[in-house]
Amino acid sequence: MDTAYNVVESNDVDIWGYRLMDREYTSSLTDNDYLFTGKERDNEKSGYDYFGARYFDSRIGRWGTVDPMSRNYISYSPYNYVANNPLILYDPDGMVIDFSNYERQDPNSQLNLDLLLTELNGLTDLGLKIENGYLTYDEEKVKYLLT
Repeated sequence: MDTAYNVVESNDVDIWGYRLMDREYTSSLTDNDYLFTGKERDNEKSGYDYFGARYFDSRIGRWGTVDPMSRNYISYSPYNYVANNPLILYDPDGMVIDFSNYERQDPNSQLNLDLLLTELNGLTDLGLKIENGYLTYDEEKVKYLLT
């Protein structure tokens, strides 16, 4: 909206941030490259969203490069975005899964996160936990599992 409360841009996107064709409105006054999760879209070359650490392809819901922190989430593909759950999780810079928004908005978040962590720890045995809104793991367990 502009200062007179006129709609200058409207977009419908899928859960990965890909614009749904023929479902957008943009006035000639708008030049907005900041789209999915407020990140800049490279419209000149790749069409990817730039997160700082790497580029995200909203057409396929995957990063274009390996996650530099993939060793922290070895049970997931190093190319996926927020453990394949973009409705409740966020990655502010391409380096970490952020649960804090989910914890603030969902009154059952602690129960749901406890169930998620129990399931993930059963699958990975990494000693996963959430600290300050971020998914972390027990480094000693990972060292043991990798040796």
